[in-house]
Amino acid sequence: MTSPAAVAIRDVPGRPDLVVANAGVMLGAPFAAADPGEWDRMIDVNLRALLATGRTFVEDLFAAADAGRPADLVNVGSIAAEVVFADYPVYGATKAAVTQLTRNLRVARATRRAGPVGRPGLRRDRAQRRHGARRHQEPP
Repeated sequence: MTSPAAVAIRDVPGRPDLVVANAGVMLGAPFAAADPGEWDRMIDVNLRALLATGRTFVEDLFAAADAGRPADLVNVGSIAAEVVFADYPVYGATKAAVTQLTRNLRVARATRRAGPVGRPGLRRDRAQRRHGARRHQEPP
């Protein structure tokens, strides 16, 4: 995949060996009252943009690894992937997808000798303060 931004990045500093996919939209509403257009926006930004970023630069990262240089892809997720935020179900679902994608990429990269793919996350106490998250007991 080639985008004008990717071409500019490769032209100026050269092929990247570190890529940080850090984009997110956190729109909250009770599930029954939520706007499906907001769901699309969160899925587009939180998941599709992250997928596109990784896919755009994966060959650069493999080339760096093959040349013996560090090569890292960092997908920035959220604690919302693991902690229930009552009025943010779709946001949590998109960030859970980021976590699962990252786990899968961590396994897949081992076959290409690429560097580590970090575990997405956010400090729990900060997220709880900013967005009113509380630990909820999951129903059985």
